[in-house]
Amino acid sequence: MENLNGYVGKAFHCPTKKLANEFLNLAHGQGWTWVDNGPLNEYNKWWVCKERTCYLLFFGKTVMYAPIDYYKQIGFKIIEFKGERKWK
Repeated sequence: MENLNGYVGKAFHCPTKKLANEFLNLAHGQGWTWVDNGPLNEYNKWWVCKERTCYLLFFGKTVMYAPIDYYKQIGFKIIEFKGERKWK
């Protein structure tokens, strides 16, 4: 399992609900939480942006979400999440 700590400031694009759940379970297992301290494995929030959903790893092991267009516009690196062992 890849350690996500080295990816702070990068956004992971999860175009399907299945990939969103897999990514958030991976992050949750490493101690990441939503920016409001809620557990990642309870709500994926994918339904808000659907296939445009990106999750940004932020400081303090917190995660935020927004549409991919937003993160591109403000200059964050986007990583296509294709499954736990298929990204980098």
